[in-house]
Amino acid sequence: MARYQVGMTNEWAVGAMRKVRAGNEAVLVMRLADGWYGTATRCTHLMAPLDKGKLEGDELVCPLHRARFDVRTGEVRRWANWPRGLAQAINLLRREKKLRTYHVMVEGDAVVVEVDAAATGPA
Repeated sequence: MARYQVGMTNEWAVGAMRKVRAGNEAVLVMRLADGWYGTATRCTHLMAPLDKGKLEGDELVCPLHRARFDVRTGEVRRWANWPRGLAQAINLLRREKKLRTYHVMVEGDAVVVEVDAAATGPA
């Protein structure tokens, strides 16, 4: 595993999220009241940018079709459901798929993301 400092703790309020680079990986880092979490930056439905979505408690909501993901595990809590009809038609081709998650830790005042060493090679 490779580790990357992506910021300082005072740069995130509780409930904040930010897209960062950790090696060649784009990671969405979120600070909740109970800790720090990291996920992929793109929705697994149609690759919408999740940093443009909302963080509601411990759920990350996709800005495009309102899919909801648990930020701790990446599990789908509710699959894409908007707009009605269109999302359901697309869902016939795009089955539920959890988000990739990343281990985020605090070392002193630094926020650090851990990624697979294989993911740090050339993009």
